[in-house]
Amino acid sequence: MFLPYKIKNYAGEYKIKEDIILKKLTIFLGTIFLLVSILGIYLSLKLPNFNNAVMFSMKPSFYPMIIFSLLFLSCITLIIKNLFANISEESKLHLINKDMRIMFGLYFLYILMLPFLQFIISTIIFFMLSTFYLMKDRTKYNSIILSIVNIICTAALYFLFVKLFNVPL
Repeated sequence: MFLPYKIKNYAGEYKIKEDIILKKLTIFLGTIFLLVSILGIYLSLKLPNFNNAVMFSMKPSFYPMIIFSLLFLSCITLIIKNLFANISEESKLHLINKDMRIMFGLYFLYILMLPFLQFIISTIIFFMLSTFYLMKDRTKYNSIILSIVNIICTAALYFLFVKLFNVPL
């Protein structure tokens, strides 16, 4: 009896071949995002042009075109890579491991903290928790350096958006 996506292992049992399913799912999602990028490129070409007298002024469609073009190229690469990928019998998939779950939890906590603690405090807390969790060498010197780098990066992001781009955070 032939069962799609199932392969008989050495014990005579059938097991689901996760990598075949994941390969087809990746191709499907790559195709969906490819269509989204084509739609985005089409809609960004439809944006109105303002006749600015300023020399070297960019059209409003400049940044959306860059983003959607990069998405288009990424999707093409993903689809081609998965179409021609060889599936090995010994491949083991660990889709969601412990580190990934903890990082998703930290992202979720950051999103929840953002309205209450504002940008600066919640970003510093998120940066410190995520870097200390992912850091392999937890010495006192590395902790101090990473804390300083996190505070400087948060201050630089705040200055960039508030002072240069006039975006209130």
